[in-house]
Amino acid sequence: YAREREAFGKPIMGFQVVRHKLADMSTQLAAARALTGELAVRYARGEKDPALAAMAKNAATDMCSFVCDQAVQIHGGMGYMREVLVERLYRDARLYPIGGGTREIMNEIITKARGF
Repeated sequence: YAREREAFGKPIMGFQVVRHKLADMSTQLAAARALTGELAVRYARGEKDPALAAMAKNAATDMCSFVCDQAVQIHGGMGYMREVLVERLYRDARLYPIGGGTREIMNEIITKARGF
């Protein structure tokens, strides 16, 4: 979308603020993937780490909410229109932190497992 949408006669990808949003989105996605990837490797080896699973869930749902929010921002006013995919993703992203246990529950799992 950022490559195609134009503002002030050029694609919005040409604006530093948009590129920086995309860089931040990409960074958060990579971090969440790394954490969930590490969890998958450990699980495949037969290791159970509830704290790491809770951290991975928190990181993934935080990333999802952040990325969807930034996508709506990049889309501008169109990002709030039901005809645009990011609007639905933005709404759906609000539910992900709740399913499987809220952030508070995940944090309790982390603190108990780590002895805090």
